[in-house]
Amino acid sequence: MEPSGKTGPAVFEELVKTLLERDELRRAAEACQNAYVLEFGELVSEIYRRRTACMRKEKMIEYCRRQEEYGRAVQYYDMLDYAEQGLSSRDRELAEITEEIREAAAFPVLSASEEQEIQSIYRELVLMIHPDLHRDEGDPSWKIELWSRISGAYNRSDLSRLKQLKKEAEDRAPAKDAPGREANRLSQIANPEGELEQLKREIEEIVTSEPYVYKLILDDRKFCREKKTDMQRDIDGYNERERELDAQLRRFSVENIIS
Repeated sequence: MEPSGKTGPAVFEELVKTLLERDELRRAAEACQNAYVLEFGELVSEIYRRRTACMRKEKMIEYCRRQEEYGRAVQYYDMLDYAEQGLSSRDRELAEITEEIREAAAFPVLSASEEQEIQSIYRELVLMIHPDLHRDEGDPSWKIELWSRISGAYNRSDLSRLKQLKKEAEDRAPAKDAPGREANRLSQIANPEGELEQLKREIEEIVTSEPYVYKLILDDRKFCREKKTDMQRDIDGYNERERELDAQLRRFSVENIIS
């Protein structure tokens, strides 16, 4: 990369600006993921639930036919155990989908003033302790651990938590980490222009991949309606399939087989 010709403070300011842009896009991608889950999550969950119910009843029928073929009685609890084989992972996955929907529903919606405040606090924290801007300052482990919590709160738009973490950072950060020490911080970065190029590559990757590109889907309301119609059609199909399986199960001499 050719040198930019910018002075140290200008390079540092561009580095901070680009880092903040990268992190804001990551946060926006998180919001896109949550919006996508809220838009389609319940239907995805219901499709998964209905498909799993059909799979269980298909395995019940398989067990009953096998017992019938060998002239053995159909044992109800043995049949249930057989039906569960290989399906426990689907129950776990369904629970994960349900939890993802719950978390998406809890994702906060900030007012304009709260959004401005969260951006201001985050910038202060970036300048104060961001591990990429504060190197060769002794043991970095506490900054990395604290920054992980800061990043999580920022991505979740948790303003209250971010305020608490700012206070913790202010209590722990050395005096030289106070905002306004650009030259000191820049001296710790061996190749600031290389860092800038890396951040720009990360930005390009974010805006061209999931979940950020879900925004394109969500903005197309006609497409969303059609997708939901297709998903409901899948649910109706599984419901019909389950009724057919119930009818087959009634052929076998097992009481209380249909749930």
